Amino acid sequence: MVKGVLSSDASILDGLTEDSLTKLVKQVCARQPQPPEDAAVQNLINALLPVLKERNSGEGVSVAPTSAAAPSAGSKSTPTPAKPVDRPAASAGTVATTAAPAATASPKASAETDKTVQKLQDIRVKLLRLSSRLGQGPRNTVVAQVLYRLELAEHLKAGKGGGVRPGDASAQASAAGGRDRANALAIEQEAAGTPELDFTCTILILGKSGVGKSCTINSIFGEALSPVDSFSTKTTEVREIKGTVYGIPVRIIDTPGLIPCASESRHNAQIMAQTRRFLKKRQPDIVLYFDRLDMPARDYGDLPLLRIVTETFGQAVWFNAIVVLTHASTAPPDGQNGQPISYEMYVAQRSHVVQQMIRQAAGDMRLMNPVSLAENHPACRTTRTGDRVLPNGQIWKPQLLLLCFASKILTEANALLNLQENKAGRSFSQKPKQPPLPFLLSSLLQARAPRKIVQDEYEEEEAAFAAAEAEQAEQELPPPAKQVAIPAPDPALPPSFDGDNPSYRFRFLESANQWMVRPIVEAHGWDHEAGIDGFSVDKGFVMKKNIPTNVSGQLTKDKKDMQIVFEAEGSARHSPSMVTTSGIDIQTVGRQMAYTARAETRIKNAPINKTCAGLSASSVGGSLAYGAKIEDRFKPRPGMKLVLSGGVITSKGEKAYGGNVEGTYRRIGDDEAETARTTVGASFMNWKGENALGANLTSQFPIEEKTSLTARANINSRGAGQLTLRATSNDRLQLAAASLVPVIFAILGRCGREF
Repeated sequence: MVKGVLSSDASILDGLTEDSLTKLVKQVCARQPQPPEDAAVQNLINALLPVLKERNSGEGVSVAPTSAAAPSAGSKSTPTPAKPVDRPAASAGTVATTAAPAATASPKASAETDKTVQKLQDIRVKLLRLSSRLGQGPRNTVVAQVLYRLELAEHLKAGKGGGVRPGDASAQASAAGGRDRANALAIEQEAAGTPELDFTCTILILGKSGVGKSCTINSIFGEALSPVDSFSTKTTEVREIKGTVYGIPVRIIDTPGLIPCASESRHNAQIMAQTRRFLKKRQPDIVLYFDRLDMPARDYGDLPLLRIVTETFGQAVWFNAIVVLTHASTAPPDGQNGQPISYEMYVAQRSHVVQQMIRQAAGDMRLMNPVSLAENHPACRTTRTGDRVLPNGQIWKPQLLLLCFASKILTEANALLNLQENKAGRSFSQKPKQPPLPFLLSSLLQARAPRKIVQDEYEEEEAAFAAAEAEQAEQELPPPAKQVAIPAPDPALPPSFDGDNPSYRFRFLESANQWMVRPIVEAHGWDHEAGIDGFSVDKGFVMKKNIPTNVSGQLTKDKKDMQIVFEAEGSARHSPSMVTTSGIDIQTVGRQMAYTARAETRIKNAPINKTCAGLSASSVGGSLAYGAKIEDRFKPRPGMKLVLSGGVITSKGEKAYGGNVEGTYRRIGDDEAETARTTVGASFMNWKGENALGANLTSQFPIEEKTSLTARANINSRGAGQLTLRATSNDRLQLAAASLVPVIFAILGRCGREF
């Protein structure tokens, strides 16, 4: 003990009295592997007392700011002159520590720096007090890493403000002295029990069902606070469990287990939604993701579960997450050579697999979540105090709690130094994603015709038919022959209803309740498939005798994605020249649901002009977006129409502007039927300072009596475009000839490459 070095910096004595120094020396000596005799301890105290009196007799003390970064090879260290300042009176539980301000620093900046340094010192003391309660010392790997990161963060903060430079020798010496002072102060406060440790930790539990989450909770608190069962799931709802562990208040938010099965995706989504609602009032500090060490997942089978968690809470859920592998006393399996692999190697392999899946789910390959082991079996080897010991000799409970507490300590330090781009206190349950404003604006600018009552449409048809009859009467033409509807016979059903004869699948009956339910058939599906990708529902009815309303929906699903589109709208006519249409739209946008409420009013200004104005409100992923539009329709002559529209939509301070112009020309034949149609359109959109322009052309015209040609072309400001030609014919010979066109082009292309 006499030959040992207590500290290389005499500043460890700052703020100590004779009694506190005596108590500190006795505690340090008692912790030695071979405690010295009382006479040697008293001699050490007598040697330190003059030094203490000498340091406390001065009117000022100069202490350089702490720095954690060790000088790199070849770096030059420039000492910063220290300016004496008045040292405040030291009291129990405080350390008089002032930073040496830079030459150009103002008194106000120096005071803020001193305050920040003192708060960081309090955080160090808090960490060391927590580690001492868990039976861990400053040399513990986790504690040492956190202390180093705190010193490094303080150095980075000082570097931003023009403080200590890298490699400063005085700063390095002060860093070591700061750690020693923090350790001494932590020992003193723990021995005295004052001040009370102001620290609580809230932990969120996530993981698969049956991996041992509830058993781990009971092991942490040392009592059965969460029900467990070996054959069924006992946790059916999100709940909070409170308790005290090693004198530290701990809150654990227990959640039902997730089921790694594709058919249980709805169950998992409901659990995540329930958890998200619960976290709006109770924000967790740490997230523990549970998995089993003895049940490795093959081919990343748990990746869908991790993606559900990421989609619910965002990527930030994994920033303060710790992986817990239960059943850690299981013997490792045999390796590829038939020999058992070591326990450390097996733990490293399983940890790598889980960490890699988390990186893929979060979309950030830089994540490195710490891994902790746990074992809750009653037959597990224990210490004399009853703590369970893993095969590698580690007591898992203090280590797991130390990881949780250290993660929260780092979060507090980052919030204090403002080193994170995200604001302190932001919850990972709040999604910062921006809603798709261009998509919502395009939907808002879409032209929609008002709904009409079926009787009104019938009356219009009757009026047109009456006008045609009157014209025929004037021309004294014979009346047209009456057409008689003859029902077609039912098609012959195949004798077998297996997958090779799916024709019976496409038969459905039209009921009289006006609900139209139709299958959505994929024309280009694989052989021996049903060919049904989804179904659509449509119904029109009249509300309050004068408001025509229509409800329609469509659901399509394949092996990966599911798309939902729902629309309900109605039109109320205020006068012959004014009508209001309002509706609700629900549709899938990526992996989120978009809910939109819209309303627009159309006014007929003149026989050839109509003006429309509308508003909308949308909710996507918890974010709200509001929009407005104006539209004008102009018909200069029969068969010609010009539509102009513009709008804006805003959300979270960002705005998107857009506009459309579209002209349509229809050629009407002698029989009042449309024979050709040409549409020319252009659009623009401005979002985040970027402009997007586009133009399109669609033309449909007949080539022969039974053949028509449709041409489509579009181009945008990025230089991308598309040209499509489609020929439609009722003559089978022409259809067969059209099928030869791609074959001929393929032959010519191959011949051109060969020659």
